[in-house]
Amino acid sequence: MPKKLTKDDIVGGLENMELDDLKRIQLATEKQIEKRKKQARAEALQKMREVAREIGVDFETLMKEHFGVEGKQNSAGGRKKTKVAPKYRHPENPELTWTGRGRQPRWIKEHLESGGNVDDFLIDKT
Repeated sequence: MPKKLTKDDIVGGLENMELDDLKRIQLATEKQIEKRKKQARAEALQKMREVAREIGVDFETLMKEHFGVEGKQNSAGGRKKTKVAPKYRHPENPELTWTGRGRQPRWIKEHLESGGNVDDFLIDKT
């Protein structure tokens, strides 16, 4: 019966490997880590659904009411993304818009740095 490899055996063996072999191991390891993370998230989500069902609560409604998110997933396994209408528009170039979420565009930052107000770019000023 062959000797069972220990973690120390594996780590020690890495020192003698070629760079290409190490890169292949790294890629395989990263894929395995992502696979296990995805599996753990799916299991956690399933447990949450089961608890909601046990207490008589609709999971999707619970997620939407308390966290503002849809509980259903898209085919990639993540939340469905909804398109958000732009809230701000550049006055000289109407192609440049911003929803107000995420990083501020350069034209907004420059305006703020020069003493302006972000509300100057509001699309609907009512």
